[in-house]
Amino acid sequence: MNRRTILTVALLFVAANCSISAELRTVNGKEVDLQPLIDWSAHKKGDHPLKHWKLVQILESKGEMAYPIVMADIEGAKTQIALKNCPSGILQLLTQKQTLESQLSAARQEHQAAAQDAANTRKRKEAKQAKRSEAAAADTEKNLKKELAEVEQKIKQEKGVYAMNTGAVFNGLPVWDTGLASH
Repeated sequence: MNRRTILTVALLFVAANCSISAELRTVNGKEVDLQPLIDWSAHKKGDHPLKHWKLVQILESKGEMAYPIVMADIEGAKTQIALKNCPSGILQLLTQKQTLESQLSAARQEHQAAAQDAANTRKRKEAKQAKRSEAAAADTEKNLKKELAEVEQKIKQEKGVYAMNTGAVFNGLPVWDTGLASH
């Protein structure tokens, strides 16, 4: 290859990898670039671009029908919404949290029952077994608390997603849409 061809290929490669940053979403067949909103939110100077797009912090999953139903904080207002194109990562964390909370509740009950058995047992052999059961239940509860705290920390680190109210209603709830990522 000659020098000019190599230079042209190199420039095309650099241009392809240094394209202008854009956060493109498709909603109702229309492509929207959220990058101006993302840039604005970093400094909050000037007018709010794309005023109908809001930052939605998903707090709790309430289940899923046609859309995930979530409790969300939308720029300071807590409300329950149907969220179209909801990011699966946060839903997985919220489901994991709910599962751990259920397991922790069961572990607490088991620990209390084991402690009661240990307190009520009079025979030496049975008392030792009851104490071991109580200790095992306490360890399980402690481990679940630690795991739950880690998941809650991951949830807090979630930045939220930009979504827009579509104007549609599902089961009495407003339908918001994050759009589909497009490239």
